[in-house]
Amino acid sequence: MKKLSTVILLILVVFALSQCKKSDNDSTPTPVADTDTHIIFWSSVFIPASGITVTCNGETKNISIYYFSGSPACGETGNATFNLKAGTYPYTASQGSQSWSGSITVGINECKKVDLGTTTSTTTSNADLMQGNYSGNGQYLPGQINLGTNSACTTFPYSSYLQIGATTLNINKIADDTITLQYSSSAFPSIFYTNTPITKNGNVISFYGGTYNVSTKYFSFSGGTPNTIYMTTSACLIQLPYVYGYNPLGTLYTYQTIDHLEFSGTKN
Repeated sequence: MKKLSTVILLILVVFALSQCKKSDNDSTPTPVADTDTHIIFWSSVFIPASGITVTCNGETKNISIYYFSGSPACGETGNATFNLKAGTYPYTASQGSQSWSGSITVGINECKKVDLGTTTSTTTSNADLMQGNYSGNGQYLPGQINLGTNSACTTFPYSSYLQIGATTLNINKIADDTITLQYSSSAFPSIFYTNTPITKNGNVISFYGGTYNVSTKYFSFSGGTPNTIYMTTSACLIQLPYVYGYNPLGTLYTYQTIDHLEFSGTKN
């Protein structure tokens, strides 16, 4: 009888333990579906009509409005909303010479709002956009000047001929809106321009004789190259591809030739 009681007791203990295990399994939480996770980029400060371009997780979208008070609802039109899964995502954004970059972590079914109006940005100057090395083709035309009397002119010192060849261009930043340019080629002498002012309109940066397209990275130039000054007491016919001008100095006349350079190429 005692043995039977012991067996019954063991059965009851095993049954109780099995019920506890079943109860523990039943309490396991159901996974939350990650179906409503977003990152929305917006701006609390005025932005130009072109808006702010934002790239995140391989997608590119545009912010076209701003909020002088409050903040947008998730997915609100005019902002850059990205539908994602929980995780950490790098992003970049740009507007004109201003740019942003960083990483954002978003939780499951969270709407993470990023105000670019209060997020630290980097300003890229026009010279920053242009500086670097370029490859392309150049044409160089040295000037020719004739000196003497109308009846007896002497060519001095060039004959005029066109020199064409592969050309490289190096641009260095001097200030935010000032650059230097140096053209180098085996076809003609190295040509250097100092302290050249530049201005930007849209995607195009312009300077005297040339332009650079920030979007396509295409550069073109057609203009004069300052050369040596020559003087004569009896000016005769001046024959130049390009004439810079002359300055009367008493009985002497000063003539300055300008060599001509053309270059087109792209930034490396």
